[in-house]
Amino acid sequence: MLAPVLASVVLAGCQSRAPRPDNRNGPQSTAQSSEVAVQSVSRQASTAARYQSVTFYLAQDQQAQGLSRLQIGKGVLWFSPQAVMNDADLENVQPRRSNNGHPFVRFQFTQAGAKKLDAITTKYRGNILITTVGKNIISLLRLDMSAKQGILDIPMRTDQDAINTANAISRQWNKG
Repeated sequence: MLAPVLASVVLAGCQSRAPRPDNRNGPQSTAQSSEVAVQSVSRQASTAARYQSVTFYLAQDQQAQGLSRLQIGKGVLWFSPQAVMNDADLENVQPRRSNNGHPFVRFQFTQAGAKKLDAITTKYRGNILITTVGKNIISLLRLDMSAKQGILDIPMRTDQDAINTANAISRQWNKG
């Protein structure tokens, strides 16, 4: 089901291409530096009426059985159409800015989601995590380190992109 969606997405709108492991221009997947919160969107404080689901997929550079093709400019990625995580794994989403002024969205995972994230970032180091919001790819992030604290930082182009992304995925999370 994701193959037609991803194939039809214009990747010029991606917030982040898969960074190289030595990328020092933005936050890392488990950045521990002191960031400045631009706006916080949490389960307790979120009141946004519009909601779009967040889904995470794994991709790699090499073709393999069971993977679907994703054309990116002149390059190609091969992704698993089976999502590895989704918004049910999230506890909190915040648009932020690093001390160097680089905007990003911080995804904080639930305890169960944090375990999944740690397993994925450990086992699939070097692969690419595709993050989608609704039907749009917002990030292609190369997994370069384990995310042991259940936090994933995804670089954005601008503060407003970070705010818009967090707002698009926020909703009133009610614990039933």
